[in-house]
Amino acid sequence: MRNLVKANLSVWMFLAITLLAGSFPTVGLTQESEPSTWTTVITPQKNNFKSEVLNSKLLVLADVGATWCVPCRLLAPTIDKLAKEYKGRLKVVKIDADQNQDLVGQLGIEGFPTVLFFKNGKVVDSSVGYVPQSDLEHQINQLFKTDKKAVS
Repeated sequence: MRNLVKANLSVWMFLAITLLAGSFPTVGLTQESEPSTWTTVITPQKNNFKSEVLNSKLLVLADVGATWCVPCRLLAPTIDKLAKEYKGRLKVVKIDADQNQDLVGQLGIEGFPTVLFFKNGKVVDSSVGYVPQSDLEHQINQLFKTDKKAVS
């Protein structure tokens, strides 16, 4: 038991040192830094949330997080991969919770990271916390399947 506690403390120490050293991937990519990765980066939210998310013809994945949130930083590369993989079929947006506190409150978000899926202006699925890429892909594919069934 004592070895397990020491091992967990070592992991937390490593994470703390890594975070302080800035070795985690950055969160909140801007269009200037990675224009081909993110379909859309929304900042500030008040100006374009309705047009970019609610009125989108595509399924929208909204990644809501904060730069200080370690799980958000760990999820960022997964969101990048999904944006590339589903480009043209899925709109991916990044919402910085610190810059969009009113919107975060309106959406009822209580934890970070939160991934929301919007279809026809409504939240149709979500996940909270770090989620493996395979789980998010499953959610996306299920939402695409419901689109095909609705058309049939």
